[in-house]
Amino acid sequence: MHSTLPPPEIAFNVALRQYIIAFCIYHTSFIYTIYIILPERVRRLAPRLYRVFSRHHRDHTSASALSAEEASAAVAEMQETASGHQVQFQMVDAITLPKVRNLNSVLFPVRYSGAFYKGLLHPGQFSQLAQYNNISVGTIACRSQPLGFADCSFTTMFDYNSPVPDKFELYMMTLGVLAPYRRLGIGRLFLQNAVEFAFRDQNIVRIVLHVQIDNDDALRFYHKHGFSTLRIVPHYYKNIEPSDAYLLEYRLR
Repeated sequence: MHSTLPPPEIAFNVALRQYIIAFCIYHTSFIYTIYIILPERVRRLAPRLYRVFSRHHRDHTSASALSAEEASAAVAEMQETASGHQVQFQMVDAITLPKVRNLNSVLFPVRYSGAFYKGLLHPGQFSQLAQYNNISVGTIACRSQPLGFADCSFTTMFDYNSPVPDKFELYMMTLGVLAPYRRLGIGRLFLQNAVEFAFRDQNIVRIVLHVQIDNDDALRFYHKHGFSTLRIVPHYYKNIEPSDAYLLEYRLR
């Protein structure tokens, strides 16, 4: 039986719709992908995809085989194009704070309070936003606290009669990058900026953070960049499972 290939316009529309669906399923940040990331990708790839399917229609080649080949080429092209752009970092202020709030809602399983976001604007804190091609793609937030505070449990009461501490630690509250941009070195640059910020203050001895015990990717990332695991903190997280966390440390001095 002779099979007739669909017109190039139909083949193009079907393939583009399949590409969009696959792109969204692959990335967990579905809503952010639909409204911010995806339109840029479609605009850049649509002309090329249309040329591919027009040529395919003329040559009467296999649609399924060519689709897989071109999909791989398209992904490679996006990664190659991405590497050519510069990532810009800016300190979080009242103007960029809503962008940080939106990113955190996509990146993390916990919801942060209004007090958390107000604290990012306090003097002496380190909070940055990463922009890639004018799109907010990542954020880091750190606070300065007395040395050893991260080692205390939630049941430990702070003694206000104790002397004013002279040594501090920089506690990394959040660090996250949207999935499509996690191979551009943005996380590494975030860490580098935090280390430089802490190293300039002679009173900051270390950088510490908690990592959920089943987050193997995060553990590998921090260990690769000089952090060491101190201990397990049981029931650190209150509303997510698993609730245990590792306490990690980067020693400055």
